[in-house]
Amino acid sequence: MKIALFGVGRTGRQVIAQASEKHTIQALVRSERAGNAHMIIGDATDSKAVNEVIQGCDVVISALGTDQNNVLQKNMALVVQAMTATNVQRIIVVSTAAILNSKESPQLLRYQTGESKRRSTTAAEDHHTMFTILQESTLDWTLVCPTALIDGDALTYRMATDYLPENPEKITRAAVASCVLNIMESNAYQQKRIGIAR
Repeated sequence: MKIALFGVGRTGRQVIAQASEKHTIQALVRSERAGNAHMIIGDATDSKAVNEVIQGCDVVISALGTDQNNVLQKNMALVVQAMTATNVQRIIVVSTAAILNSKESPQLLRYQTGESKRRSTTAAEDHHTMFTILQESTLDWTLVCPTALIDGDALTYRMATDYLPENPEKITRAAVASCVLNIMESNAYQQKRIGIAR
């Protein structure tokens, strides 16, 4: 498959490392540092760059990190527009456990309750708006929502739909990348949020 990749930070680089033997990757980068991927230099909130990355691809993977300027929602609006225009249907997004359902109050998301330990909700709100944009689209989306991320080589993970798995432990970025690629290759969990933890 040809993958359009947004986000080449620590998790995105794991996607590249694990996918490059079987798949072709076209990545949007701010500078040349994407390893085994065809690099398109540009900004994630620039429609021309977003269109160029998605053109000719079979699937989109986003491991884009958030900032204080709502980059996730700005990027996702452009991604949905570009995917719709080019008839690319499948997208898998690495998001956050903060936008999974709360076990304490299932009608709320974790960041809206005391279940999420973060003091600021700015990042979670950006993820939530990005999620809403996907829900309102006609795309085949999956959100992979990990608990706290750590470095390491372990590839083991547990999954649950809409919630974190029971007794969640920190998970490696390598395991998150493995989960994303397994979901991509199986074409499973469409229109689902998947909580993932060790």
